Amino acid sequence: MDSIAIERLIKISIDKQLMPETYVPWDNKLAPQEHHLPDHLVSIQGLEEFSELTKEQIDEIRRHEVVQFMYSYAWGEGLLNVFLTRQIYNMPPESPEFRFIIREVIEESRHQEMFLRAIRELKGEPLPPTRIHSFWGRFASKWFPGPWFFLVAISSELVADEYGRHVQNDDKMYSVLSKIAELHQIEEGRHITFAKQYLEKHFTNAGFIRRSVYSTIFALNIYFIRTMYVRQYSSAPESRIPKSFLKKRANTTVTSSRTIA
Repeated sequence: MDSIAIERLIKISIDKQLMPETYVPWDNKLAPQEHHLPDHLVSIQGLEEFSELTKEQIDEIRRHEVVQFMYSYAWGEGLLNVFLTRQIYNMPPESPEFRFIIREVIEESRHQEMFLRAIRELKGEPLPPTRIHSFWGRFASKWFPGPWFFLVAISSELVADEYGRHVQNDDKMYSVLSKIAELHQIEEGRHITFAKQYLEKHFTNAGFIRRSVYSTIFALNIYFIRTMYVRQYSSAPESRIPKSFLKKRANTTVTSSRTIA
């Protein structure tokens, strides 16, 4: 790995720390013209039943969906920290790789705290991981070889990075969520750069079979992420979401909380 580049990432991480407590304008309230999620990121946008919902109901769905996204990503960052801590066991403590991973664990921990604070501010009730998600999350963070889990990590971060770009480019986004996306994207950029360098040495001389395995892991994790971020509606007060909507979409995958209240 490029030691000079990693040292530069470490220096930026130390010299330009972004603290969620001060970077995010937590006291800002949702303005009348603001919303929690861009239109094109709402999972039910474009469905026939979408027209049955009132603006208030759609706004409620936006809130629940962004809460589910933040919760799912915070959960994934916790797994990443477990994996990264395992990775440094056999690394020389003076090496750039060891020192950068320590910085990454610090930043990922701050991200988890930031996301969970945002969920509390939004009074969200995210759905916890399913048993399948919990099993594979624990298994991967404990037993996956380094290259495999770095593929998992980078695919997750690329999805979150793209999601954050859409949030930041929407001039009607709630200012608190916009700044959260901005902070997260800045720091995740360093993590993605490090992960790419790590993976280069494993991909450079990889043959067809190994590359096929890596590609399969990458694709499966994208599906894993989608089923974490996007969940099925289970129930909702009739006054907020029409019963006909729930019945028609019973087998459609859309983001939800325990109830749409």
